[in-house]
Parts: sequence; structure tokens; C-alpha cells
Amino acid sequence: MADDIIIKVPELPVYTYFPLFHPFARRFHVLLMLMLGFFAMVFMKINISIAIPCMVNSTALFQSSDILMNDTYRDDKIGIPVTEATESRGGTCQVAKSGDRPVINDYGGDLIWDSAIQTRLVAATFYGSLLTTLPSGLLADLWSPVDLLQIACGICIVCTAALPVMAVHVGHWGVFLCRFFLGFGEGALVPSINKLLSSWIPTSEKSTAISIYTTGNQIAGVIGVPLAGFLCESVLGWPSIFYLCAVIGIVWSVAWRIFVPNSPAECNVMTRKERVYLSSRNDLCKSIRVKKRQVRTEATSQKVPYADILKSYPLWAVLFCFCSSQAIAMLIQIYLPMFFKEVLFLPAGINGLFYALPQITNFVTKMGWSIAIDWLKRKTISATAACKISQGVSSVFVGLFFLLIAVYADCSTPYLTLFLFCMVTVSMSPCLSGFYTSLLSLAPAYTGLLTSLAMLAGILGQITAPSMVYLFNKTGTIEEWRHIFYTVTAASWFTGTLFVIFGSGDVQEWAKPSETPEQEPIETQPGKLPPRPRGASKNFLEAAFNGPDNSTDFSALRSRSLSVLL
Repeated sequence: MADDIIIKVPELPVYTYFPLFHPFARRFHVLLMLMLGFFAMVFMKINISIAIPCMVNSTALFQSSDILMNDTYRDDKIGIPVTEATESRGGTCQVAKSGDRPVINDYGGDLIWDSAIQTRLVAATFYGSLLTTLPSGLLADLWSPVDLLQIACGICIVCTAALPVMAVHVGHWGVFLCRFFLGFGEGALVPSINKLLSSWIPTSEKSTAISIYTTGNQIAGVIGVPLAGFLCESVLGWPSIFYLCAVIGIVWSVAWRIFVPNSPAECNVMTRKERVYLSSRNDLCKSIRVKKRQVRTEATSQKVPYADILKSYPLWAVLFCFCSSQAIAMLIQIYLPMFFKEVLFLPAGINGLFYALPQITNFVTKMGWSIAIDWLKRKTISATAACKISQGVSSVFVGLFFLLIAVYADCSTPYLTLFLFCMVTVSMSPCLSGFYTSLLSLAPAYTGLLTSLAMLAGILGQITAPSMVYLFNKTGTIEEWRHIFYTVTAASWFTGTLFVIFGSGDVQEWAKPSETPEQEPIETQPGKLPPRPRGASKNFLEAAFNGPDNSTDFSALRSRSLSVLL
């Protein structure tokens, strides 16, 4: 028709970069909320590590254990309290190293749970997460990761608040059930977070983003564990540890509901420059708002290549590293307070402080490393080289420092032991820019599914850690702990070698979206704007062409049109 006007929709202006560390960067705000949520849920998971030593009566447990049935433990071998060894026998460490009498460091608990029960309670969350990890990854790809994460946190809150009541009135099987169902929430944590990152964070910022949100781990260690140790020694007792964790989870959950959307397209408060910058990034998983709080992503528009996923060498390298790193993280998060209690004979308050220092060193070094490696990726090195360098450095030095701990750590060298554990966590820092960044880069459209597979490997490592402690650690001596450290050293070096050979930081061919034909010019009636592309956000298009006052300027839109054909 002669009266019709054909308008080519102008291309959006492309901003080469909008800083992540900007006070108005919405993706930075999202990362801060993820960090606080990670802290809340990790604290609910690891609070058992400092609570169990306060809950259990170590003296009664030792005297009733099967060890006393052994002929080598006669009446003169029965353990003595650490206070008696310190006051009247020349010092705790001297008595312990002499081998004449076992020394018992009792925090004054009243529950008699042996090492088998304690191992079962620690591992209970892993059994629960086994049931939800894979479904959570699939659900995160198809549904709202924001809603999924909030549901996961709600499950953890309920289970954490109920645990003290179950411990006192039901017993250790009641605690096992609470920890088992808490694992349901834990299984959805990482898949939902990683899926959210695939929509918000470009590849060049992924290492930094991972370091920011996983700082929740260090906050739980630096603030949570020492605070739990203080509560353990206070008149409030160990139940207050779990109630505090539940309150923190509730506060975060309310804030999460209010402030965090699924993707930039759903965000109503964002600077124009950041919105256009994120929309121009091809390495982000594009999501389309279908209904309120629901999204459809690229993964739903094409068939999932299961065969290619299972045959991917880079993915298998990630899985092995994930298994090893989670076993090591579990030793640090859950069993480090036990090691300090049994081997270094630290009181509860000092135990919490010793636990916090390695977390601080880990936070500082991982932030510095990730920022530096992301800068190098933008300037000189490839994403694959950055991942391999990071993972190789981490694996070599983690194994080395665990080996040194096995050789030099005992009750006469507490500060050297603390320094070596700090160096372990320093060495763990680059792995976030290694296998973890690789996991988020291999297939952005299937991040939820791949994260679930990695979490299954991680759960295997998490289950291995308590099983290994139970296998080797019978009486809490440094000789028994050395077997654990030797095993960890071998695993770290083996998995690091695999990743250096097979790892990758690039999107795999089978994960790339299929090509779509170029869009034809859009026909409109005179005096009307072109129709909004299907699935696009109205707020997004308006913001792309609006001025600073956020008012729509249609004349400006016409002046920017590439051509007008009569």
C-alpha cells in the first residue's frame, strides 16, 4: 500500500563495558544478595561443626567407648580431662605426647553420641541433597531460579529451627531427619545461583562474580563460627546457635523476595547504560518473561544434547575437580574445629578464632586472584588458559600444604599449624577461577543441568570426607589425621592434572544455540511505532531509547531510524 511506511528498527547503541564495581550496577547488587544468601545457607549447614563438640559429653563418650574394651587400654590408660593435664601434669601437650594417658578436651555437653553417630549427622545433608540436586538443575533451567532459591532457603530455615527440639526430645535420629531434609534445600542452592549468574554475568566477569557470592562461605567462617563458639560457652547454650541461623535466614529471604529479579529483562530499576550493555552480550543466557516470576530460556527452545554432555572431556575434568574440592572444603568447614579440639587442645572460644583466620585469608586472596585473572582475560590470555592456570596453581599448592601439615602439625606447634591451614585456603582461592568458572562457561544455556551434575560429583566428595574421617580417626591423634591429609594431597594433585590436560573455559560446540534467520524489516501504519518483538520487555525497549528523564521520546526514535521508505 502506498500509505504504508516500512521502518527498520534501529540497532541499540552498544556500550563496550559498564563496570561491575559501580554503585548503581544492578548485577553487583544481585551478587551481594547472593553472597548474603550463601552465607545464611552455609551457616545453617556448618553450624553442626561447632555445635556437636558442645553438645557431646566427650568424657562419658570416651569412658563408654569400645576402646576401653581393648587390652592395650588398662585402667591407668583411661583418659584424663584437659584441665587436669594442664594444672597438675606439666601441660596438656606434654601429657598427650608422652602417650601415658589420653587427654580429653570436653566442652561440657550432655549427649553421648559416638563418632559413628556424629559422622551420620554430618553426612545427613548430603543424602538429602542427592535427591534434589538433579531435579533442581532441570527446574532452574525451566523455571524461576529466584523462586527456587527462596524455597530452598525456607526448607533450611524450618529444619534448622526444629533441630534443637529434636535433639533433646527425640534423639540423634530426630537430628538426622532435620539434617536430611535440610539437604533438600542445599541441593537447590548452587544450581539456582549458577543459573541466575548465566543471565546476569558476562564471561569476562564470571570469576569475579563467583568470588563475590562464594564469600558467603568466608563470612560464615569469620563471623558465624566464632559467634557460635561464643554462644556455646554462654548461658544461652548450643541451641541458640541454631535459632540464630534461622533468624538470619528469615531476614535474608524477605529481602530476596523484594529486591532480586530473574534477569535484566525483568529488572525495573537499572541504568540505561548497564541495560544496553547486558543486552548486547551474546554470552548471556537470554531469558524471556512469560508470566510473573517465570522465565523461558534458550534451553527450552532446543533439544538438550545429553549424549554430547556425557561425552564432554572438559565437563568430566570439572566433575573430578568438583568432587575433590568439595571433600577438601568439607574437611575445612566441618572438621577443622574437631582437629583443633583433638590435636591442638584448643578451648571453644579460641577454636572459633583459629577457624576464622583461614577464612579471612581465603577471602582476600580469592578476590585478588579473580579480579586479576578477569583483567587478563580482557587483555591478553584466553578463557581456557585462565582456567587451566588457576586450577593448576591451586591443585599443586593445596596438596603441598596438606602434606606439610601432615609432617609438622601437632599440639606443640599450634601457630605453625594455623599458618599452614591459612596457606591451604590461600591455595584454594584460584580454583574458583579454574574449574568453577569453566563449569559456568561450557554451556550457558544448560547451566542448571551441568551444575546439577557437578553437584552430584561434589556430594560424592562431601560424603567421602566424613567417611574418611570415620575410617581413620578413632581416638583423635595426629597420627590418625595424617592418613587423611596424605589422601587429600594425592586427590588434589590427580584432579588438577586432569583439568590441565582436558579442561576448557570456552562454550562447547554442542552448547551453542542454533542460528536464527535475520529479521525482516517490520511494516507499520503511518504514525505508529514498530510492534515490540515477541517476548521482549516493554521497559527494556523504552529504556534503550529514552533520555535521562525516562520519558519516551518518539521523535528521537524516528530520527535514529536507519531508513524510512515511502
